[in-house]
Amino acid sequence: RPALADVLRPGATVAVDAWQWQRPVAIPDSPEGLVELRLGPEDLSRARADRADLRIVDASGRQWPYVLSPAVQRASVDLRATGPTTKDGKSTWRIALPASPLTLDRVVLHTGRPVLDRAYRLLVRGDDGKPRVLASGTLAQDLRRPRPVAIDFPATRVDAVELEVTDGDDAPIDLARVEAPLALPSLLVAAPAGSYTLLAGNPDAEAPR
Repeated sequence: RPALADVLRPGATVAVDAWQWQRPVAIPDSPEGLVELRLGPEDLSRARADRADLRIVDASGRQWPYVLSPAVQRASVDLRATGPTTKDGKSTWRIALPASPLTLDRVVLHTGRPVLDRAYRLLVRGDDGKPRVLASGTLAQDLRRPRPVAIDFPATRVDAVELEVTDGDDAPIDLARVEAPLALPSLLVAAPAGSYTLLAGNPDAEAPR
């Protein structure tokens, strides 16, 4: 029997329809009765920032126990850059996420041509539409071996970001691709093999006890 067989029991039933995000998941057999379920960008964007609304339920809406495991690995996700719009010697790129909002702490810029000494600001806009600076500095690459430019900033939950580059009299940079290393936590689920549903997106849910 699985090592956790004596504690593989469902908890209280929840009203599944109160959760906006419902993703089917399959729990395989395991020697311990414990399975790691990696959360994806869409799961994280639908869940609250405190993750208190995450649930694993069976077909009857009964909760099954889990532990939220901190993210120890990162997965690179592509972001979508549109633009640039130019004004007064500056160009602005709007960078959208594959799902939003997500918590980011780094974006990586891939350019088609090397960039030499361009001042930049990475911005995020609040609910009032006013920009806030996440990071600022200078974009610079080695002409002989241009490498992607990484911009680090404090972890922030964002819907989108904007890259503002000071071009002066030069043409805007050739921004070929933007990516972000996204921290993906896991749920360690104690449940027998079967079909379940991952729930997220309930602003009124209390943290499971």
